Amino acid sequence: MAAEKTDGVRKSTGPGRVLDALDRRILGALSVDATLSYAAIGQEVGLSAPAVHERVKRLRASGAIEATIARLDGAAVGKPLLAFIHVDTEGWGVTTDLLALQEMPELEEVHSSAGDTI
Repeated sequence: MAAEKTDGVRKSTGPGRVLDALDRRILGALSVDATLSYAAIGQEVGLSAPAVHERVKRLRASGAIEATIARLDGAAVGKPLLAFIHVDTEGWGVTTDLLALQEMPELEEVHSSAGDTI
């Protein structure tokens, strides 16, 4: 039973590849603009485009880069409203009603908090 509660917790993969200063600079550039070309990143960090490409491949393989995503402008895509809605549930666990919320395509995130709401 206790194992089920922690199944979603990220397990340590042990010592992985250590990031050096160039890796960190590449990650910094990608975190600002993930659409930068390898040549543009190379100019910024002082490497050739093929060298940046190899490092990015290793960073992806190691898990340092989890995903490349597009951050959308809600108003530009016809979804101008961002709302935080409080939902009271009974008990400490996840209820079937709460789980049903994840079927709503409009709902992007669910967060929980502890403590009184009054």
